Amino acid sequence: MSLKIFIEISIQPERFELLMHFSKKYKLLDKYKITIVENINDSDLIIFLVNSRINLNNISQSSSQNYKYIFETIKPIILLERQDSSITWARNLDKIKNLKAIFKNRTLRNNQLQNTSQTYYGKYQYYLIHQAFKLNKLETSQTATDIGISDYPKNKKLPTINAENLQKIHTVLWDFHSSPLCQKLSMIYFRKKEIDFNKTIDVFCVNQVKTNNFVNIPRLKAKQIVEQLITQTNPHTKNKYKVITNNLKAKDYEEIFPKSKIAVACWGFGEWVHMDAYAMFSGVLLIKPDTDYVKMYPDIYKSNETYIKCKHDYSDLEEIIKKTLKNYDSYIPMLKRNRQLLLSVNVKNSAELFWEKIKIYEYMNI
Repeated sequence: MSLKIFIEISIQPERFELLMHFSKKYKLLDKYKITIVENINDSDLIIFLVNSRINLNNISQSSSQNYKYIFETIKPIILLERQDSSITWARNLDKIKNLKAIFKNRTLRNNQLQNTSQTYYGKYQYYLIHQAFKLNKLETSQTATDIGISDYPKNKKLPTINAENLQKIHTVLWDFHSSPLCQKLSMIYFRKKEIDFNKTIDVFCVNQVKTNNFVNIPRLKAKQIVEQLITQTNPHTKNKYKVITNNLKAKDYEEIFPKSKIAVACWGFGEWVHMDAYAMFSGVLLIKPDTDYVKMYPDIYKSNETYIKCKHDYSDLEEIIKKTLKNYDSYIPMLKRNRQLLLSVNVKNSAELFWEKIKIYEYMNI
C-alpha cells in the first residue's frame, strides 16, 4: 500500500527542493511506496516546513497563506524545522493533534537541554556567547526578523516541551544546503578535491562580518588573536606564522584554503558554518568553540576526534593553535578520517535515510 503524503513547504520551498530533486532522480518515492498528493484530504501524512520566521508561534498570523489547518487536522504531521540553532523554536507542540516527529538538521545532543533556561534570544549558543563576551543586547539590522527577536528577547525562557514531545525531536538531514551536501558555494569543489598535505599556510581565519553583534564580536576576537601571530616568531622555523584573515574572492578562497593547516571556524547564526565541512573535505584541522553539545548527520562535533575545541571566549585559542602546529603531523590520521566520514554521506543515501525515517515515524505510536 502506498503512503500518501501532502508536503507543505511553501514557507521556504528552496530548502526542500534538493532532497526532492534527488529523491525523484533515484526513484526513491517508488522504492518506499510513497505518493505525493496535492490535496490534504487525500493524504495519510502531512510534512510541514517551519523556519525561524514563520514558526508555530506566529503561523496563524502569516500573510502569505493560511496554515492554521496544522492545528485543526487529526492527520499525522511531521515538522521540518529550518532554524540555524540546534535548539528548537517549535514550542506549541501540544496544539498539533497528531504530531509524529520534528526533523532538524542539527539538534542538541542531550534533548533535555531543549528545556534549559540558558538561552538568549531563543538560542543556546547565544547564551554561551552572552556569558563569554558579556553581551546583553542583540544589535542587528532593522530588517532582521525571527522568533528569537520577537518572542524570546534576551534571557526569556522558552516554553517547556513535555517528555513525550521531547522524544519526537530527531536529528535528520533534510536541508541539504545547510550541510556538507550543499550544491552551492564552494562545497562541491572541496568535496571533489583530494587532500593536499603540502600545506604552506598555518592558520586560515576568514569569517564574514554579519549584521549581528552576537556573531561579529566573537569573530573579530578570533581574527585579532590569529593576526597577532604574525608578529610572533615560530621557534621551529625561525619564520613568522603565515595566516589568512582577510576576505577573499571565491576563486582565491578555493585556491588558498586547502593549503592551510588550521581553519578557525567561528559560530554564525547557528553553530554550524560551511567552513566546518570545507575543512574536513580538505584535510584542514578544524578549530571552533566547544560544539560537542550539537548532534548532526554526519556527526562531526566530537572534540579531539573530528575537531579541536577552544573556549567560547577564545581565551585559549592562541595556545591551542601553537600546540596544534607543533604537533601537526600527529593529526594527519584525523584529517584522513574526517574526509572519509564526509564522503560516506551522499545525496542518495541521505535522501533514502530521510524517507526511511518518514515511514518509521509515521507509523510509530509516540
